[in-house]
Amino acid sequence: MATPRCLACRLFRVRGWTHSPRAAAAAAVSIGSAAAWLGSSIRNKIYFPPSRDETICDETILARALPDAHPDTVRVRRVAADIVAAAREDKVFGHRRLSERTGHRLVHDINWRVHVIDDDTWIRAFSTYNGEIVVFTGLLKRYCRKDGHLATMLGHEVAHAIARHMQREFTKRFYVRVLANFIEELLHAPVDGILQAVWVSLFMRPCLFSQELEADRAGIMLQAAAGYDPCDAPAFFKAHEPYEDLSNQYAPARTHPTCKRRVQELMREHVLGEAMKVFGQAVE
Repeated sequence: MATPRCLACRLFRVRGWTHSPRAAAAAAVSIGSAAAWLGSSIRNKIYFPPSRDETICDETILARALPDAHPDTVRVRRVAADIVAAAREDKVFGHRRLSERTGHRLVHDINWRVHVIDDDTWIRAFSTYNGEIVVFTGLLKRYCRKDGHLATMLGHEVAHAIARHMQREFTKRFYVRVLANFIEELLHAPVDGILQAVWVSLFMRPCLFSQELEADRAGIMLQAAAGYDPCDAPAFFKAHEPYEDLSNQYAPARTHPTCKRRVQELMREHVLGEAMKVFGQAVE
């Protein structure tokens, strides 16, 4: 099977397009337009599945998981079960189903698994497209002493999975690689020598920021439907602000918006206001 680079060679070198500046410019515009269309329409397209290495947690990480009976594991799994159950039930709140409010319907074949890793130095959590959620004790101890804050974090991770963010990111990265190869053939530029961070900044950063904010918005609806106060969501991110390193907020490789931006987005009336309505109905 021909690689994207081979196809680029055939298209531009065999036909001699690179010897005509006008044709090359037209080709570049066409490719750019196609790339923009592909990127904007990924949501409605078939996603490429991530490889095994990108979806399965590292065994060295899972080896440090707390026992099933540990209080932290029991607590995290309890709250996660509430979040997933709310997404699965997809109840109607104010004449609108939860899936309409989050923008995504739960994929029922996801095999949800929750691990709590005994590592206080890591202040983070992450999820994979196949329903694996990993939470580090460092995050639990610093920011998730309250169940409402824990629900915010878990709602965010569950939202990533049901929105298929990993598949969308993987697909977009594929398109970026194809586009980079065409640009290399057009301009004879050593694209492979350009720092990866530059490509992340140009093509991936807006996508990653958008996914994080989308997961925040969907997550707050999930936690509200599960009976956890959505006011804890902006408070959760507000608590991060004193510890956030803002020196790199404009760095090309940054993949998350600032906590200040996330709080502002969550505090919008159509987000927090709607979540409060869902919460009120969920606990009545």
